[in-house]
Amino acid sequence: MPELRTYDSGYEFEKHPVIRLDMSSISSEKPEILKTSIASELRVQIRKEGLDIANDVPSDMFKNLILGLHDKTPKQGTVPTLGLKFD
Repeated sequence: MPELRTYDSGYEFEKHPVIRLDMSSISSEKPEILKTSIASELRVQIRKEGLDIANDVPSDMFKNLILGLHDKTPKQGTVPTLGLKFD
């Protein structure tokens, strides 16, 4: 099997921000607890990235986190996103 020589190729790998949300620690007994728990996890990521986002609505917090990372990224428009849906 041939070796993968990505690091020897001379290609410049660019760093991109990654948002990691640990959903295993999210409490979900009631809808309000779930909302609060997701907001708490997002606040951890917002602080980790050094952003100042004053909002308590998880969907708005997530959107503003992505936009804040976009503005922080040297090459504008390079915030890859991945959405996972669990049923």
